[in-house]
Amino acid sequence: MEGDFDVDATRATEYLAGELAAGAITPQVVNGLAYQLLDSANPVGEAAARRLWETLSEGPSPFPDALANLAIACLNGAGGNCDPAYANRLFERILSIPGAPAQVHLTALSGLGDSLMLGRGAQVDRYRALALHEEAAGQGISSAAMNAAVTWDDYPGQSRENLPPVDYEKAAHFYGLAAAGGIVHATARLALLHLHGRHSAADANHGFSLLRKAAKRGDAAARAALQEIAERMMSSAFP
Repeated sequence: MEGDFDVDATRATEYLAGELAAGAITPQVVNGLAYQLLDSANPVGEAAARRLWETLSEGPSPFPDALANLAIACLNGAGGNCDPAYANRLFERILSIPGAPAQVHLTALSGLGDSLMLGRGAQVDRYRALALHEEAAGQGISSAAMNAAVTWDDYPGQSRENLPPVDYEKAAHFYGLAAAGGIVHATARLALLHLHGRHSAADANHGFSLLRKAAKRGDAAARAALQEIAERMMSSAFP
């Protein structure tokens, strides 16, 4: 049965590519069928999906969704080799397309921002990574908001080399966005900014409330901070 699937997937890929070239089928349909092949959890199906996205990505007017899907496949190694450098070029191409679908544009912003921050298939460029993450954060990507917040914060273990000076106001803003998007550690970091009085709207009571909330949701840093507070209170009460 698996051999039959392999043959069928290969034939389907060749057929769809031909129909697309002849204008008998739309890019949207081919993109949807590629998703189905990817969901087959079969290496041949994944490779077929990747070939279809490559076909949709060719030419002067590529299908933006296919560019994003191909970029993610290249990052994950789905259907072929892991190729982050090529994925980054695809992200750059998406960002150059006027009127690309909003979700596709956000995928490119966040993906390229992560690559430039981590040096994933690209030279580290933390300033541009920050700009990309801030733009994505402003459009609701909580992971990008967290990355922006950490960049602006005096985050433990983070080198400030090739980074702007610490700005707790901006850190608090982006931690707030990330926390609203469900990132528990962002809640803990925002709590600490409140407790340490490190931004203009700092409120120790609110900070303590946020810290307890993050601790209840399993954040290790929040639990450690609460333990430290409890120990200090005990030391003060019983010197």
